[in-house]
Amino acid sequence: MLNLGIIDHLEVYGKNALFPLIAKMRKNKAEVTFNLYTASEKAHVATLLSGSREKYGFCNSKALASIYDLSLRFDKTKQYLGLNYMDLLNAMGQEGCDFSILNELADDALSRKKSEGYTVTLLPGGGEGEHKRWGIKNYCQTVDSLFEGKSTPVTARFILGPDESHHTETIHKHTKNCSVEIYQSPTVNEIVSLAQTSDIAIANDCGPSHIFQMLEVPLIMIFGWKRADFSPFHIMSEWYHSSDDSWTIVPAAKDQSIHSIPVEKVQALVHAQLLLNERRATHKND
Repeated sequence: MLNLGIIDHLEVYGKNALFPLIAKMRKNKAEVTFNLYTASEKAHVATLLSGSREKYGFCNSKALASIYDLSLRFDKTKQYLGLNYMDLLNAMGQEGCDFSILNELADDALSRKKSEGYTVTLLPGGGEGEHKRWGIKNYCQTVDSLFEGKSTPVTARFILGPDESHHTETIHKHTKNCSVEIYQSPTVNEIVSLAQTSDIAIANDCGPSHIFQMLEVPLIMIFGWKRADFSPFHIMSEWYHSSDDSWTIVPAAKDQSIHSIPVEKVQALVHAQLLLNERRATHKND
C-alpha cells in the first residue's frame, strides 16, 4: 500500500514502547489514522494521542470507542479477517466496497498476458517458518507431471519472495514438461494481474496468497501444523477465505507435518477444479 501511494506511512508497532510510538505518529502528522489492531490498549491510546484529525479503527470496548470518529467491533466469528476491513470501508461511506476493488490495481500489460492451455500459478512462500512451506520440489513435481502423457500445454508461474530467490535453479531443474515463468518479488499490481490470468493457483499460507484469495481465483491452500498442540485449524478461521473455488489441504493428524502431504493429493484437487472450470465454461456457452 505504501508503494501504491494508498497510504503515506505504516507503523508496525511490535514491541515499541508507548511513548516512542506516540512520538513517531505525531512526527508523521497524519491527517487520518487507521488502527487495525483491536487487541492492544496501547494502540488505542497511541491513536488518541497521534494528533490526527480523523481516526478510524476497530474497538471492542465502549470506553475506548470514543477515541474514534468511527469504530467497529472486530468480529472474530467472521470467517476471514479481510471481511472486517471491508466492513470498515463500507461504514465510512464506501458503500458496496468488496474485494473486487483489487482488480483496479492490475498491471495492464501483464493482465493481457495469457498463455495457451492451462496457467498454473504456484506460491511456495511461507515466511513464518518451515511448518508453512510445502517444499519447492513438491510444487515442481505437482505441476510438471500434472498432465503426464497428454499434449495439454501448461505454463507454470512461480511467485517467489526474497526468501525463495535461491529456488530458481531447482525450479528449472525439476520442471521439464511445462513452460516456466518466474516472478521474483513482484509488485502488488503484478500479483493482481497474475491472479487474474491464472486458471488455478497452489499456495502455502503466505502474503501473496491473500490477493488470490480475495479475488477468488481457483485456489488450493496448503496449511501445516506449527506444533503438536497448535493445529492449522486455529489460524484457518482467520486467514482462509472460503469461496466456490477454494480448497484446503492439511496434514493428517497423525503426521502433523506439511511435508507429509503427498503430491498426488494436491494434483487430484487440481484436476477436480480444472474440470469444474471447464464445465462452467461449457454451460456458459450453451
